[in-house]
Amino acid sequence: MNKEIKYRVKSIIEVLVFLLAATAYWFGPRESITTNIMSSINDYQMNKKITVKTDRTIEFDKKVNFTVTNKTDIVQNYEIIVVNDYKKTRKNNCTVLDNNYLKYKLNDYEEQNLSIEGIIYTGEIQPKEQKDFNINISKDNSKGCYYPVIKVSTFYKI
Repeated sequence: MNKEIKYRVKSIIEVLVFLLAATAYWFGPRESITTNIMSSINDYQMNKKITVKTDRTIEFDKKVNFTVTNKTDIVQNYEIIVVNDYKKTRKNNCTVLDNNYLKYKLNDYEEQNLSIEGIIYTGEIQPKEQKDFNINISKDNSKGCYYPVIKVSTFYKI
C-alpha cells in the first residue's frame, strides 16, 4: 500500500509541475519565447548561410544601406523581408502599426506599399556573392509604432 501512495503522490506532483509550467508559459511572454525559438531554429537550419548587414539602425524617412551576403558555395534563392522588432514594441508598450501603413522605396525604384508579409525583394544570389541595397521606409500619419528590421530568408523553388 505504501508503494501505491508514493506513486500517486509522485504523479500528482508531476501533473502540478506541468500545469504550473504551462500556465506560466501561457500567461507569460509566450510570443517572444516562441519568436526566439523559431529564429534560433531558422538560424540553425540556415547555418547563417545568408546574412544581412545594415550600415545603421533603420529610421523612417532616412535612406539606409544594407548588404546581403551568400556565405555558401551554392546558389541560394532568398527573400528580403521587413519586420517589426516586437521586443522594442513591447518595451515601449505601444500599439503596433500594421504593414499596410508603411511605404518603402528600394534602390531608387518606385515607392510601394509594404505587403502584409513584409516581402520587399525576391531573388537569387550566387555563391560567395554580396548584393548592396538601399531602402527608405516611411509611414502613414497613423498612430502606432513600428520598429523596422530587415531579415533574409531562403527558400527552395519547386
